[in-house]
Amino acid sequence: MPTKILEIPGMDRQGNPTSVNALLPDWTQISFSQMPPISQSGSLSAGEYKQAVGYDLSRSWTAGQTPDQYIMLGDISQALQPELLSFGFVAQQAGLNLDSVALSAFTLVAKQSLNQLVQAIPLLGQFKVAEIAPVAGLLATKAAGIDVADRTLELVLSSNPQLGQLKLGEIDLSQYSISSIPNLSSAQLGAFSDWQTTLIKDVPGLNALPLSSFPNPIAEFGNLVMRIDAIYGPAERRRTKTISGSDVQGFSVNCQENDCAYIELDDLENSGRNARGSLEGKQWISGKLLHI
Repeated sequence: MPTKILEIPGMDRQGNPTSVNALLPDWTQISFSQMPPISQSGSLSAGEYKQAVGYDLSRSWTAGQTPDQYIMLGDISQALQPELLSFGFVAQQAGLNLDSVALSAFTLVAKQSLNQLVQAIPLLGQFKVAEIAPVAGLLATKAAGIDVADRTLELVLSSNPQLGQLKLGEIDLSQYSISSIPNLSSAQLGAFSDWQTTLIKDVPGLNALPLSSFPNPIAEFGNLVMRIDAIYGPAERRRTKTISGSDVQGFSVNCQENDCAYIELDDLENSGRNARGSLEGKQWISGKLLHI
């Protein structure tokens, strides 16, 4: 995976300024399609959790697939908030020509009914049906005999409510480009119904979007990197030189209980206590404890 070098300032044993280089992931170059493939095939049946999480977690995967091929948008919502992305932003970042990408590649659109499309895509209902080629094709097939071409989509649906239940995927969308639906590029992914179950790969360009470009980006902060000096097991107790914690209790939370398994940190200069930095000997307590 892409990496970059971070230069960490420090001091040698004589107190002279020096620096140490650390190799870090380059989040501006890492996307889901670039991540290592999964090593084993498998499946997940989790329909019973649908009410709790808001979507069906069930899926299957095959050895050799990259994460974009089995991870859904709902899976990364809390971490990266992909639902806040507009499709136009994703396409722009990926360098896609919307006139050249088939509408069938954007499977989330195919799932939508006409009512849902009007709700998700800004001002779509104000366009005449004739100006929305896939919708015109759908109505020509499913609503033969109804003259709708010169009427706005909003008026057609209000006059014929049953047509609002028709889904765009009921026709072959490979003959249309993504640009054939006005304002589709302005719609946020989260505005579409059932966006959570859409695979990352099924939003054109999203699997190539760097993790640093998501609404809640993955990025390093500051210039401090530590190494693990020692690992201590659950027999440890009453640790008070901690830096770990949480956004609930703050950080540097002491472990006053038993079972204080932790890692002890050291500066990168690895010169022991002769060159002590601010985090030399600090303790990071096991995350299984309630206060972490």
